[in-house]
Amino acid sequence: MELQIITQEEVQSASQVLATTKSWVASYVKKEAALIAIADKEGVKLSPGTDGKINDFLVSLKKATKKANEDRAPFTRRLDEIKGYFTAEENALKALETKLQSKRNESVKVYTQEKAEQDRKDQLKLDQAKARIELFAEAEAQIRSQYAAQLNGDKELLLHAFETCTLDNIAEVESMLSAVVGTFEQSVWDRFNASFEHELVYPQGRLIPDELDEICTRAKEGKFEKVAPHYQSEIKGYADHLLSLIPERRSELEEGKKSAAAETLRLEQQKAAQEHLRKAKLNKLSR
Repeated sequence: MELQIITQEEVQSASQVLATTKSWVASYVKKEAALIAIADKEGVKLSPGTDGKINDFLVSLKKATKKANEDRAPFTRRLDEIKGYFTAEENALKALETKLQSKRNESVKVYTQEKAEQDRKDQLKLDQAKARIELFAEAEAQIRSQYAAQLNGDKELLLHAFETCTLDNIAEVESMLSAVVGTFEQSVWDRFNASFEHELVYPQGRLIPDELDEICTRAKEGKFEKVAPHYQSEIKGYADHLLSLIPERRSELEEGKKSAAAETLRLEQQKAAQEHLRKAKLNKLSR
């Protein structure tokens, strides 16, 4: 559509209308000022004559305002029409911008989602790596605790035999202690097993559920060869120590006394077990 430019005649006519309106404004401003002065002089209660003059002024003012509006309407409608041509094209430009921006926004959304997914995967890998380390350490701790409990329990059996022996069977106990070799059976070791069954206790397990059995297996790998000689040394040494106390124990039995050495050994073993438990708790807290 070709733009219809305002003619020179229309500009002159509009200028005349504007000049006329300005002159009316100037005239009415003076009249208003004069009437306000009279009203201020009379106070709140206006005289009928003044009230009439003000009413005539307001009626005239409304007519002038209406006439000014009617005189300028053809020009402002024309300007609005011209403005409409521009805004229509501007809106068309904005529409193009909106479509392309929408494409960009959709693309950004995809990139954002992809990044969020990649961040989630990366974080999952980090969490899984941490879980492997923590759960492996926990599995080893469980195996150590089970071994410690086994060793302590076997020592308790030897101590019980020593402590509860009588004059009638002390020779048999002495013979038993001297025959102790301290062999750690493979079948006993095979019964030891770490477990992460309780998800509330080991929530990391949910991150690598398919790896838990392998972790428990690796926690025992290569350790029997180290544990067996340690067990043998501990049990053999403990039996030999009890054996060395047999003469003292025989004298206590003859005098009808309880074994003082047995009570001391029991307290030492309890203290050692408590220390092992304390260290295990500290290791868990430090991980």
